[in-house]
Amino acid sequence: MCNIQHHVQWGFAWVAGITLAITAAASAQVVQIAPVIRLSPTPESEMHHPGPNPPESVESVPPDATFQLEIWATNANPPLEGLACVYADIDVDRPGFVDPDQPIDSPLLPINAVDPTIDAAAGHYDEIGGCQPAPPDEALGINEWVLVERIPMTPNPDAPANASGVPITIALSDANNLFADVTLLGQLSNVPPGDIDFQSATFCIGQCQDTIAPPVPTNTSLSAMVLAFIVAVASTWMRTSPPSVSQ
Repeated sequence: MCNIQHHVQWGFAWVAGITLAITAAASAQVVQIAPVIRLSPTPESEMHHPGPNPPESVESVPPDATFQLEIWATNANPPLEGLACVYADIDVDRPGFVDPDQPIDSPLLPINAVDPTIDAAAGHYDEIGGCQPAPPDEALGINEWVLVERIPMTPNPDAPANASGVPITIALSDANNLFADVTLLGQLSNVPPGDIDFQSATFCIGQCQDTIAPPVPTNTSLSAMVLAFIVAVASTWMRTSPPSVSQ
């Protein structure tokens, strides 16, 4: 099943001949930004989402209806000053599968330092986000995720015939713009990109395709296969190389 996947890191260590899977420590980055796929816009009463995780994304969207790509952010670790501005670039790995509309500002961060640009054909959306109005909410994004921006999207009716059920990944990255970046209240400089956890999400149009691995032969069937191979080789050798007769 195609599951929504937010940014999770795994490490592997070899100890005394045993391979151990070790979950990496929780992100210590100052700000986390995540894409969230929803079937309808988040109502204004739910634009503050408490807790360490963003709102849950859906894993599939209808092939004939508009859905929402929402951007959420949190000031997860010190300095806990509150979010002043949040911007990110967005990349869609299968741009021909969806048609984006113009971004819609969140009432929490409605001030645009720069105008966003969308290259739908390339699947690249620049400077998506906004800033707080005055007077600012000094606790915005602390111990909570907040809605930054949303982009209405529709499945592309001209997408390839095999588009249904194929995973589509939405990845975020640094906006790389001095005037449209991530800043905290009371801080004179932008948050360095290395201190920001840019996350990703994956979804499907229609029912996600299941990936079925081929069956692994059992010991019995494997033995039968080996025996059949040996018999075939021996039979071929006997036909092509008959034993010589002594004179």
